[in-house]
Amino acid sequence: MMKLTIRQQEVLNLLIEYQRAHGFPPTTYELTGMLGCRSPNAAATHLKALEKKGAIKITRGVSRGISIVNFPPQRELVINLNSLVKVKLSDVALVFLERQHEENRIRHPSIFGEFEPPSQDEDGFTKMTLWSLMSELGQLCYCGGEVPFELKIPLEDE
Repeated sequence: MMKLTIRQQEVLNLLIEYQRAHGFPPTTYELTGMLGCRSPNAAATHLKALEKKGAIKITRGVSRGISIVNFPPQRELVINLNSLVKVKLSDVALVFLERQHEENRIRHPSIFGEFEPPSQDEDGFTKMTLWSLMSELGQLCYCGGEVPFELKIPLEDE
């Protein structure tokens, strides 16, 4: 495959993303909308350039005839509620956890001491189970709200 221009790489990335999300490639008309073009000819021109450079193959006369050469395989990740995930907590989440801790300390002073934020690695992430994350911070997740955490799921055992 020949070297792609920045725009060609963007178009190829769109094709890969669409195929991963839907299981099949977009039509030229769908690609036109994804690219923000007004004419399907513009999308067809991008496709011809990608085909010429060996990034894709186009089967003529077929609605979804775009095949990505060397399509990168998608890794499957199986997680469950007991899986350990890495989480970078935002200030919103830390304030919420501290407030929860104080409420528990008022109810059970002999069990709960002073609040200590969760320990973090050098990148600012803390490890916790997915269940713990969702039960403690899930109520902070809503459309339009501040993002309470950044989630990082390791693909290999660390």
